[in-house]
Parts: sequence; structure tokens; C-alpha cells
Amino acid sequence: MSELQSRLDLERRERLGMVEAIWGEHKTAEQIFEILKKLQSANELALVTRVGEVKAKELKGLFGMVEYHSQACCLTLGKLPEPDPSLGKVVVLSGGTSDLVVAAEAGLALRCHGIQ
Repeated sequence: MSELQSRLDLERRERLGMVEAIWGEHKTAEQIFEILKKLQSANELALVTRVGEVKAKELKGLFGMVEYHSQACCLTLGKLPEPDPSLGKVVVLSGGTSDLVVAAEAGLALRCHGIQ
């Protein structure tokens, strides 16, 4: 596998209370795989955005524990936190069906942070 060129902020959740979202659209499955390994080794929840179905299937073959969220076109690795009632609830609205992927991605990102 090729050497990983990405620099990950493995202390982001500790420092800011937020997971680092990985933009997956222009990365190869191999690059995402290497990132997932680093995040898992650091016991960090992984959120990879903008991942198409073909790349998701390839990653599932490389790293069977990833979960593909097809409506959001995202991958997660690790257990999503339980909703924290003290953070309130958020409603994600869409202007129409062409915005559903973005709305689903926003909803998933909120869930990754324990927000219902």
C-alpha cells in the first residue's frame, strides 16, 4: 500500500468535542483504508464523507467493519455515540429531493456527535 500523505487531527475530539470528517470524494479506497486504520488505532470514530457505492464496496472488502450509509454517501467506523439529551434535537430540512444526500450527510454528522 502507498504511504499515507494525510495528516490526521487525532486530538480533535478531545480538544474541540468534534470528530474529524474525512473528505472521501477525491481519495482512493487505499488512501481511505490507511486513514481508517490510523483512526481505529487511535480509538477515534471515523466519518468519511462523499463516498460512492463502488468505493464503499471496495472499502468494505478491505475493512469489513465499516458501515456504509448509502443515503448520505458516507462511511463510519466505530460505534456512534448515544444521543445526549443535553445537546438538544436538530431538524435537518431539505429544499427538495436533490438535497437529500446533503441532508442525510448532515444528519449522520450530527449523530456522530451525539446530537439527535
